[in-house]
Amino acid sequence: MALLNLSGLGLGYLLIGRWLPMVACLAATGLTVVVALPVEPDGIPGAVPILWLIVSVASAVHGAWRAMGEPTPSVRDRLIPFALPLALALLAVPAAAVITHNSMQRAAQHEAYEQLQLSRLAEAGKLVRAGGQVRFDDALEIYADVAENHAHSRAARQVPDGIKKLYERAALPYALGDYCDAPPILRYLRDLRTKVDPALLGDRAGWPDEPLAHSLHRCGAQRFVDDLDSKAGEDMIVTSAAQFNALSEEAPDSPFVEKTRKLFEDKVAELEKAAADDPCGVRPTLRNATAVFEDISAGYADALVKSTSTTLQEAHFGCGVREFKKKKFAAAQATLTSYAKRYKTSRQAARARQIAIAAEIADQTTKKAGKSLPREKPPRGTRMAVTFRNDGKGKVELLYTGPTTGRIVLKSCGKCKIYPSEKAGNSRGCRGSRSYPKTTLLLPKGKYYLLVKRDGRTDGHTWNIKPGFSYTSCLFVHKWSIFDRL
Repeated sequence: MALLNLSGLGLGYLLIGRWLPMVACLAATGLTVVVALPVEPDGIPGAVPILWLIVSVASAVHGAWRAMGEPTPSVRDRLIPFALPLALALLAVPAAAVITHNSMQRAAQHEAYEQLQLSRLAEAGKLVRAGGQVRFDDALEIYADVAENHAHSRAARQVPDGIKKLYERAALPYALGDYCDAPPILRYLRDLRTKVDPALLGDRAGWPDEPLAHSLHRCGAQRFVDDLDSKAGEDMIVTSAAQFNALSEEAPDSPFVEKTRKLFEDKVAELEKAAADDPCGVRPTLRNATAVFEDISAGYADALVKSTSTTLQEAHFGCGVREFKKKKFAAAQATLTSYAKRYKTSRQAARARQIAIAAEIADQTTKKAGKSLPREKPPRGTRMAVTFRNDGKGKVELLYTGPTTGRIVLKSCGKCKIYPSEKAGNSRGCRGSRSYPKTTLLLPKGKYYLLVKRDGRTDGHTWNIKPGFSYTSCLFVHKWSIFDRL
């Protein structure tokens, strides 16, 4: 009887016909089953199996006591054939239930563990999709922990796919061709191999090297075009050199370093050809290219600077000459004057000053003075003396062009006065015992165009110097003119 009741089913009461205690046993066992199922990872409250055990033991004791009170023949007749084997067999029911429940509990605990790691992996995926280096770092921390500390979980098998998606998300600017936005994040990916176990990254550990070099080259090339097109002149801020320098420093063995060099050399050759065709139009581009090359740290940059500087100098002079030939005399004067100032030691500096003088005379007086480029060297033969005196206050600058071209300056005559009329100046100018500032030129014969400048005012004249004569000119000031009398 006691063994039958220990099964928790109250079968001992069934043998003796005690229905109410049997129902109580069944209710206790049923309640325990309801609490235990479905199996949870945390199991069931410890009080439940204890209470069930108390009820089972109590029912066994109570059942045994009641069985002993039954009439002996009746009880023996019921128990002897099958009670003991049945009781022993039924004892396996709660034991099997406990074993099965424990097994199911361990399975539930393992699944909960797996789901926890998978949820962490899902959180890492959200961080990756959100983007940003801080979020990438947080996601990598999760991936590293799952891979290293939970290597046998289902989540660990998904870590490589998560790493792949991280790289794809981080390198999205590069994939989209945003080469100037890509280098910072590609550097981040490149440096991951120093922050996490390279085994976690797999073959992606070295992947960023080439995309980074490619991005630096392409971004530099894009900004190089912008630099060359800049209208800022000498105030231009170079933007491309930083990319090219970073490429040389961070990926010196990359083929893109040589591609950059070829890009520069091709551009220099292109500019040299353009300078021959359009020296004026190419000057800004040459100036910008020189500025870029001056900021390039690679060893070959010095040769590039020398090439573009030489071509720029030649284009500067060629532009002034072309402007003169096109009768753009004011532009030619400005261009060649700036050339002579910038390239003072150049062999063409004197020639530039010559043409600038002729251009200014042509611009201020008559275009006939710029009919052709002035002679570089005066003709041989007899020269005539031409003396200029200044009979007026204010420094006088005199420019002349013809068989020869030049410029002279006469100091101011401090005590000289303004004549009331041209007639008075002609009759009294440069006469008397006063010492007037003067200079004498020896000029070949021929037609000359002159420009006289005093105190911001100008006057132009044409002379015809004939052989066998000497000439004097008095430069005086009257109310209407600053130059008179040859």
